[in-house]
Amino acid sequence: MVGKNILVVGQPRVGFLADGRADTPYIAAQLIKTDDGDIEISIPWVHGEESHPQRDWFGAATFVDADGPRASSDPPDAFEFHDHNGSVVLVGCRVRTWNAVWPSGVGVGILASDYAVLGARGTARYSRLNGLRSQVEGLGAWVGLHSLDAEQKYSPDGRLESASLHLKAPDSIRISKSMNLTIRPSYLYGSGEHPDETTISERMLVETQVKNAREWRDHLAQHEAVRDLVRIAAWRRFTFQGHQATRNDDPARTLDGKAHGQLWYPVETSLTKIAAPLTIGGGPLFLFHFDDVGSRGVARWLGLRDRMARAIDPILSLLDLQGAPVSTHVAQLGIGLEALGFLLALEKGVSESAAGKQHFYQRLGNIADSCCHPLPVDRSSWIKSMSNLYNGVKHANREMPEFRDLADGYWQSILVFRWWLAGRLGVKRRVLVERLTWDSVARRALPE
Repeated sequence: MVGKNILVVGQPRVGFLADGRADTPYIAAQLIKTDDGDIEISIPWVHGEESHPQRDWFGAATFVDADGPRASSDPPDAFEFHDHNGSVVLVGCRVRTWNAVWPSGVGVGILASDYAVLGARGTARYSRLNGLRSQVEGLGAWVGLHSLDAEQKYSPDGRLESASLHLKAPDSIRISKSMNLTIRPSYLYGSGEHPDETTISERMLVETQVKNAREWRDHLAQHEAVRDLVRIAAWRRFTFQGHQATRNDDPARTLDGKAHGQLWYPVETSLTKIAAPLTIGGGPLFLFHFDDVGSRGVARWLGLRDRMARAIDPILSLLDLQGAPVSTHVAQLGIGLEALGFLLALEKGVSESAAGKQHFYQRLGNIADSCCHPLPVDRSSWIKSMSNLYNGVKHANREMPEFRDLADGYWQSILVFRWWLAGRLGVKRRVLVERLTWDSVARRALPE
């Protein structure tokens, strides 16, 4: 790890912390990325040493000096960590735990950090960002843009003789004026991890950039919305592959101090569950692609995602509900469909009081009636079946439905939800009908 400013799971980095204040001394610390992806900072102290003010961050009320109990204080929100590999700005710091041994007074406290910006400097800067980029699994396939153009030549007997590779990132796609949300094609080219190896990696980035710095959460909300749309289109648990952050007041500089464009620093965080990409034979298949909805459709999704979060969140969370029984999936799905039917009733002008009194089957009817295209399943059968299944799972005084019925109802309802959304985003019925033949959800939901 020498010379590499990275965080490797289970490999500690020992260095010093600075909180950005001139009157605070450097603090010895260990920085580590845990098995769960959390970022932790371990800080030692000795009781009675005035040069160790960090003890007051960890259960300070238990420390008694000659003048009585010490006043407690919260740790700063951001720190700058330094070791022989470089600097790391740590943002969103808070106390996780501490331990001390008496009577020696030697203790250690552990801080957790929401974000680690690798290579950045300045604790006060990176609590807010001007720009954030996120690599989203599956986004490239969904958008359908490529940076690599390959031209191959074959011999008369069919053997590959040569291949010419041309790399050029296509123009970025402007999605929304809100935080200048953009989809930006990109690529990486260079030496591989092993000798005599050269790698080319195509990437599709979600980017937000603003003149006035905004909170991390503001940027991430836009990025998560794009990821969620790609998830729904394929109904697969696509994840973030990485993030990069930038500040306008931290540009690339030459030795003469002159600024030369933006610097994008890698970001480590456990909050977005960065994970290795799924290995899927043949690539993902989507019910709809970017070309089917366009920038306008994605902008509509951003509005729906915000207005109908109470309905969409429970349904999307099903993709993270791994290992749970199908009855749990149906219960969670029912919560989302119930909320969606309620919100659609309000959208049609039904009063909140009247919409709140509707039964579950009526709210399913609201969903069916709001679909822009005729349902791919029988309307009345779906409403009756899903109502019985949800109520059967929900109420202990009813008989638990059979596994096969639960599975069939679950997949039909997932398909209806995606069908409803695709229509709202502008996907044509002809396109959706064609995609049903290979869509993974449709193949489970529709009889052959």
